[in-house]
Amino acid sequence: MGLDSTPSRYRRIVEEHFTALYGSAFGRLGQVLAVDAAPDGRRAAVLGEIRSAWRDRPDAVLHLVDLDTGATTRLGDGGDVCPQWSPDGTRIAVATGGAARLVDPDTGAGTPAPPVPGVVEYLQWAPDGRQLLLGVHRPAATGGDAAPVVTGTGADEGARGLWIWDTATASVRQLTVTGAVWEASWCGADRIAAIVSDRPTENSWYTATLTLIEVAGGQRIGYRSDRQLALPTGAPDGSAVAFVECWCSDRGVVAGALKLLDPATGTVSDVDTRGVDVTDLRWPNSLWYAGIREPETAVGVVSGTGVDGDPARPAPASTEVAPAAGSRAGEEIWSGTDTIGQFYPAVAPLPGGRFVAVHSSYARPPELAVFDRAAEPRTVLAAGHDGEHRVRDRAGTLSYVDWSAPDGLRIGGFLARPAGTGPHPLVLHVHGGPVLAFRNRWQLGHPLIGLLVAHGYAVLSANPRGSTGRGREYVDRVVGDMGGADAGDLLAGVDAMIERGVTEPGRIGVTGHSYGGFMSCWLVGAHPGRFAAAVAASSVTDWYVQHFASEIGWFDVAFLGATPDTPGGPHFTRSPLSLAHRVRTPTLLFAGADDTGVPPVQSTEFATALAESGTPVEHVRYPNEGHVTRGQRAILDQHARTLDWFARHLPTG
Repeated sequence: MGLDSTPSRYRRIVEEHFTALYGSAFGRLGQVLAVDAAPDGRRAAVLGEIRSAWRDRPDAVLHLVDLDTGATTRLGDGGDVCPQWSPDGTRIAVATGGAARLVDPDTGAGTPAPPVPGVVEYLQWAPDGRQLLLGVHRPAATGGDAAPVVTGTGADEGARGLWIWDTATASVRQLTVTGAVWEASWCGADRIAAIVSDRPTENSWYTATLTLIEVAGGQRIGYRSDRQLALPTGAPDGSAVAFVECWCSDRGVVAGALKLLDPATGTVSDVDTRGVDVTDLRWPNSLWYAGIREPETAVGVVSGTGVDGDPARPAPASTEVAPAAGSRAGEEIWSGTDTIGQFYPAVAPLPGGRFVAVHSSYARPPELAVFDRAAEPRTVLAAGHDGEHRVRDRAGTLSYVDWSAPDGLRIGGFLARPAGTGPHPLVLHVHGGPVLAFRNRWQLGHPLIGLLVAHGYAVLSANPRGSTGRGREYVDRVVGDMGGADAGDLLAGVDAMIERGVTEPGRIGVTGHSYGGFMSCWLVGAHPGRFAAAVAASSVTDWYVQHFASEIGWFDVAFLGATPDTPGGPHFTRSPLSLAHRVRTPTLLFAGADDTGVPPVQSTEFATALAESGTPVEHVRYPNEGHVTRGQRAILDQHARTLDWFARHLPTG
């Protein structure tokens, strides 16, 4: 199991917990990661997670699911991403192992695309159903295991470009694009809408523009912003491009304002989504969106982007969609306090105003379900099993709670409580980002929560200012002030739980990953004595190192509101390392040895500083892991050490 160095008393407990979660799914379809529905709405291409005991990382495998019967057929061997049905419903395109292929859904037979120089990260069918757009990433050359890695000006940075696969002629050709393409979508048959930056580095993505690329040659900027742009989604007839504008902590973690661009005039109009921060866009005939409005998840369709905006009446191929200037309104067709999608809400439209999605809540294991606005969701494929139900039954209860920050702003979050009246020891759980959010999904997206609750802890998973689901102004409040008022939001949440009898002073712990790891280290230094134990993963502790050694140096400048050369600026005053001498809270630190987003040396620095001050500290660095721990044995080890750390320094008895 790879847990030989883990405290033995918790090794077995964690193994049993995760075996209950995943064990009965070993070797078969488990969690659904992505869904794309066939045009006729009868079947869905599903990307499902398959685990093989605890020896390796789970694999993503293409499956075909009958939406009437739930019958499931495996169509892949692993390494699949981005399944896409052809417009006529006869083929499924998918990227497998970095190469594109077509799959016959009836026979399972596959047809590989001609090779391209790089890794196919995503793909999309053209409206004519003959061509496929391929997003291709050529990583920077490393020269092999024995060769040096060269960085800096003039070094090979790789490339991110677009290719078109003509399936009728079995040929591929590269589009001429100036810059690096991160995401792209057809906008009609002759134009591509793309997110393009000047260089292919992660840091450059933050300043990328929405760019219109002509298939015949040429490109122009369609929209530029001081925020991040993502999810370009073109109308099939080429008359509009939908996209999302928002502050983003990380590429791929997108939730924000929905906008429409008219390619002919350059006019950009806002879409009123009634407070929903949009996380997913689809445009079969009408424009669909899914997103978060804390504490709800919602799905809507934009008026005027189909036949009268009615998704129940699909538009013919010749329909003209001409977005007008000014604001449009989304018609909400479903919302709930439970959620859809996995990491963030996602939707796959079906004919007749229905859709299919992964449906879950804290107490509901993920299920593939069909939603109809006139009826309750109908489960098609239930991933739940007896083991998951045992985990659910020990995970206590979840409720949405809110409280007032010191400046009067309303802050919300989710409280998981064990049985009994309390007070209980409380673990404050801080999400990553800071532009992210907890929502009511299975295990709240973190198996650690159910594990802690099962052992007598209450867990407060807070959404401080900067979190998504509360609109643009709420996110703006953290930009330039990270570690300031947001820290006050979290402390106010702890105080509220004390006032309500959930916990009591002296019995508080804190944990988090990434931004949550930074905040865990920051709080124990800025407020010594408030926390009995801390567990922090992938934590920024030194903003100077973060700026100069991370691949995303843009991030700290934006969210701290200063450059590192500012004398006495926040790169020093907001670094947990600057307060390490004040920390008396026993602290456990995790880091991935290959983390390029938050260099692991920062955890080493903080651990050394705490040890020199005589504060109990442990530092665990995992080989072959990056910013997010993905190896199954490393995940088991991390959870066992976390449970042991809290048991030692924040006991339930």
